[in-house]
Amino acid sequence: MKVINSSNVMCVDIDDTLIMWKSPKYAEPRNKLCFTFKGKYVIKYIRENTVEELKRQKESGRYVVVWSDSGADWAEAIVKALEIEDYVDLVMAKPTVYYDDKDSSEWLMRRRHVEEN
Repeated sequence: MKVINSSNVMCVDIDDTLIMWKSPKYAEPRNKLCFTFKGKYVIKYIRENTVEELKRQKESGRYVVVWSDSGADWAEAIVKALEIEDYVDLVMAKPTVYYDDKDSSEWLMRRRHVEEN
């Protein structure tokens, strides 16, 4: 069993948060992320402001969790393709259920919804 001994945790989604599936209107060549996943060539677009925020949060002492609804393998592939392994503590599939005696609005202090560009 792995124990995360920190209450200073940041969770970041992959799809349409760290990367985008569709090209933004103002995409530049440096925004492209090209890599191979399970034998297929993939092109996605980097949401640079979110990647930089993840790095800043890690450097400020946060424990960083990256997850994806597409699974841990996909999340790990993106972290490696973005070359941010040194900023990520844990990669996992996105949780689908949580049980708690409190509503998330009571304990989840900083929530941020990332709008599509």
